[in-house]
Formats: sequence, C-alpha cells, structure tokens
Amino acid sequence: MTTFLPAYPGQPLHPQGGYHRPGGGTAYTAAFLALAGGVWNTLGLYEFLRTDNLVFAVIEDGRTPGWADSTLVAMIGAIALSAFFLLVGSLLLAGRRRAGRSMVIVGALLGVLITLAPVLAVVVLFDQIPNSDLAYASAFAASPWLLVLLLASWGSTGRWIAAGRRP
Repeated sequence: MTTFLPAYPGQPLHPQGGYHRPGGGTAYTAAFLALAGGVWNTLGLYEFLRTDNLVFAVIEDGRTPGWADSTLVAMIGAIALSAFFLLVGSLLLAGRRRAGRSMVIVGALLGVLITLAPVLAVVVLFDQIPNSDLAYASAFAASPWLLVLLLASWGSTGRWIAAGRRP
C-alpha cells in the first residue's frame, strides 16, 4: 500500500489535492426531520382546532381562570409558529440557505419549549416538583426536537451551506 506524504507542511494529505467539498448529510437529515416535525405539528394543530374540543367549551362557559385562556392561545400560537418555522426552514435548508438553518433552529427550540411546557407549568404555577413520570415522558418527547436542533446547529451544516455559495 502506498502512502502519500506531504512534500511540505500545509499540502493536502490526499493524492488529488485541491478543495474538498463538504457533504450535506447532517443538513439533509436536519431538513428531513424538520419537515416531518412541521407536518406533525400542522396535523396536530389541525386536529385540535377541527374537533369540538372540551377546552374551548370550558372557555366559552367562563369556568376557567383568566390565565388559562391566555395560556391556551399562547400554546396554539407557539405550535403554529413552530410548524411554520420548521416547514419553511426545512425547504430553505435543503436549498442551502442560511435563513433556513436559522428557521429550523428556532422551530426546534419552540418544539422543545412546547414539549417541556407541562413540566415547567407544574414547577412555576404550583411551585412543586412534578411527578418523575411526567418529567421523563416530557424529556423523551423533546428528544426529536433536540436532535433537529443539534443537526441544524452543527458546524458541518454551516460549512455545507457556505460551500454551496462559492462560485
């Protein structure tokens, strides 16, 4: 087996030399998972708003405290915003746009916050440590969002986007 040794420092170690274009594996994986997450959020939001939901009936009766109404509206808005950022961001990321990477990161962060909201609500509103089952279930449910966040924010994704912009 022949080994190629550099003749001087700074010379590439592979025999072809020249510029090595980064692959887009992490970026395409992040874009695909973000697209799937955006579709999941959109379908869940559609199903929630389509059905005659008990939550809306209780709000119309006026039997809820004031903070519950605004919390429900905020959660619906956060889910819709997350779905938008993930859907549009995944398409832009697959097209090597920096804005797509940023949108996927923001959408994944919103997904993590939405998923961990029940645990945070128990801690903040009721000043109690939540049941360990709820905490574990929320952490497990947040793991796909964390994976999308990790893949989109890795340096190789940024290098792949930057490589597509070079002439």
